Amino acid sequence: MLQENVAHVLPEGQYPLSDHSSSQYLSQAITELKLLNFRSYDTLSIRIPGASAVLVGPNGSGKTNILEAISWLSPGRGLRRSTLMDPYAQNKSTSGSLEGWGVHATVLSKGIVTKLGSGISHRQSACGTGVFRRMASVDGSYVRSISQLNEYLTVQWVTPHMDRILGEGLTDRRQFLDRMIYVFDTHHATRLAQYDAALRERMKLLRLGRTDDLWLTSLEEKIATLSLSLGVARIEFVARIHEMNCWQMSSFPRAILFVEGEIEDMLDAGHSATFIEEHLRGLLRRARDLDARTGVSHHGAHRSNLRVIHAEKNIPATQCSTGEQKAMLLSIVIANTRVLLAQNKPVPVLLFDEVIAHLDATRRAELFAEIDRLGVQVWMTGTDISVFEHAKCIAHFITTGATN
Repeated sequence: MLQENVAHVLPEGQYPLSDHSSSQYLSQAITELKLLNFRSYDTLSIRIPGASAVLVGPNGSGKTNILEAISWLSPGRGLRRSTLMDPYAQNKSTSGSLEGWGVHATVLSKGIVTKLGSGISHRQSACGTGVFRRMASVDGSYVRSISQLNEYLTVQWVTPHMDRILGEGLTDRRQFLDRMIYVFDTHHATRLAQYDAALRERMKLLRLGRTDDLWLTSLEEKIATLSLSLGVARIEFVARIHEMNCWQMSSFPRAILFVEGEIEDMLDAGHSATFIEEHLRGLLRRARDLDARTGVSHHGAHRSNLRVIHAEKNIPATQCSTGEQKAMLLSIVIANTRVLLAQNKPVPVLLFDEVIAHLDATRRAELFAEIDRLGVQVWMTGTDISVFEHAKCIAHFITTGATN
């Protein structure tokens, strides 16, 4: 049976919050979360008393669904990389019609309260067929671009799916880097969306055998310009992380980050922006036949790679154990948070899905202490409440019920 109103499964915190845990203490926090027709929840309402949140329950009880809902309050397709219809898969209304799903959150950032919404809406088109569109709202008013949500709330997550992205998942690793950049550059997500759209349009023309040189040239100019902007943002982010020296957790490995790719290599070599854009336009033009045959775009910002080195061992992350990679991933997220605080920028709300149980007791204690010092809101999930013992002074504990 689906949870229609889960307020009854949200008991009072099983651990008392410390005196300083208040919404004013956190740099940025979700203080209320509401879901409609999302995954296993017909409706859900959670209020968090200015603290982090620990969601505890058996497997299949909807913990990750809550974190995924929060992740949809940011650009992209959420922490599961879902299609727009996926969150609705488990929620058909009794009449069998599809009405869409929604996520709504009240966010408190630096004393300012903002109400954000994200979801899909079902509308009839002129020809009578159903059309689903993703919508976003700020304080009750719809916004033109989903990326505008990033101006009010940023979200960063670590999930089991990411266990080995530091060693294997090139695309996921690059997306992880880009999401950290969103906070420093609120236009980064917009540029990425524009870049992806231009890349898809160019590939569509090439596959169709279209030879409209003017159209292709225009798209390639856009791809080259956006590639340069994305490459500059990535290099500046990595440099900022290293310059601030924010690796403070002694039991977690320190990471050395490198961004590699044709754009980054040209920037490192000192070439001018004009040279880089012209060179990339030439590469794209000459690769048209190859790209059309293979269905792969061989040049551009989507080919860049984030390489990670274990600083203490001086070995690539690819040679580290899964446990070391998990710890390094958390280390990078926390270091990024420290940089944001040092530069007086809003910090992201962090989502740690089934992460804590894989840390040893020393690392768990240090991580919770660091979260407390930083004043960052973290939503964490787990099946065993005992592993969150050291989080009792920073988090509100929520029990999720079993679902089918």
